[in-house]
Amino acid sequence: MSQPSSSFHPGQPTQPAATTTKMHHGTGPEEEVEEEDASELKFPKEFEVSGCDALMISEVFLLLDHRRRQSEEKEEIEDMNEVFVKTLEYTRRLSKFKSRETIRAVRG
Repeated sequence: MSQPSSSFHPGQPTQPAATTTKMHHGTGPEEEVEEEDASELKFPKEFEVSGCDALMISEVFLLLDHRRRQSEEKEEIEDMNEVFVKTLEYTRRLSKFKSRETIRAVRG
């Protein structure tokens, strides 16, 4: 029995391909929109605006950690959902810069 040909190789990570989607907004013609794919550095058009800076993981961690502390002060810690907690832990692990001063210096 022969295997179907594909680019999948066991042990190698797979990456989704960027796709093009036709969108229809009301009565106007369909519009082709290329979907974002961070692995291919294809971001939404909002990121192409001059002066648009994406947050670094370290900045996201600081924001989420601030929100966590606010919840603890209000004793709403049980209200934090699982996605929030997992995202907080993920950004904590990957956060390269630990202080606001270091982030400011990196941002220049």
